[in-house]
Amino acid sequence: MDRQHNRATTPDSRQTLLGQEPLPVPFGPNLWFDAATCSILHKNKRLPLTKREHALLTLLMKAPNRIHHTSDLADQLTNLGVAFPVDEHSVEQTIYLLRRKLGESGKRPRILLTHHGIGYGLFPQNAADAEPPPTPQLRQSKARAFPQNVKKT
Repeated sequence: MDRQHNRATTPDSRQTLLGQEPLPVPFGPNLWFDAATCSILHKNKRLPLTKREHALLTLLMKAPNRIHHTSDLADQLTNLGVAFPVDEHSVEQTIYLLRRKLGESGKRPRILLTHHGIGYGLFPQNAADAEPPPTPQLRQSKARAFPQNVKKT
């Protein structure tokens, strides 16, 4: 499968009641989740998310600050129809990839926490002292600077 087709490009979370794109959600200082561009904004870099990464992060964001059972996350991702059927190992791999994009270590994560034998949780850090989110114009200009079809090396 071509990685380009695995990018999340049209998330359901793009539209709000007012028809505007949602603002980026802060996860910590210099760390934002941008649903409008399906990406993580980390230290002025835009890191695109795959469909599975975007879906898992969105599921965890629906109930932050609590642990979700790995099997429940796998079932929910499968029911969403994200690529192929998702098992617990796929959830673990997706968490690993998300941690890399969030700049986290698996040994001492701060945002995506593991409760061994149970599951995972999203615990955003206090971002009150963080810079304001990028403006829509800046987000668009950054989106053009990082084309979707560039292969990772």
